[in-house]
Amino acid sequence: MIIGLNINTLKATRMREVKGKIRISNKTDIKSVKEVTLPSKEKVCNIEFEFQTEYAEGGKRVAIVQVEGIVLYKGANKNILGSWKKDKKLPKEVILPVMNHILHVCSIKAITLSEQVNLPPPIPLLRVRKKEPEVTYIG
Repeated sequence: MIIGLNINTLKATRMREVKGKIRISNKTDIKSVKEVTLPSKEKVCNIEFEFQTEYAEGGKRVAIVQVEGIVLYKGANKNILGSWKKDKKLPKEVILPVMNHILHVCSIKAITLSEQVNLPPPIPLLRVRKKEPEVTYIG
């Protein structure tokens, strides 16, 4: 169970002006996993992550948005730590909720950061479109 997410770093850098078609790619990495003891004396897994959005134009990087932090996860610590030490992977029942939580929080932060440096949002946003009139044929 996820009991918290703390952000340590928020960074947006635009290296040059964007003039043409941009390729936007998002990547999330788990950097480390370790056991920590909370002030309540409870032991939890400290999962360090990095979320990165890269903007490229013509094969060259033009901007980057980074969010780094930790997720605190409670439950099956020995299984999680053993899996991480063995393969540098988290068990399936842990990685799915952790990654979804990271993506949810960091996507919102990345939208805000990209706007601050005049970049398009890293994910498609909802838009209202004009509804075309329905054409019916009775013949």
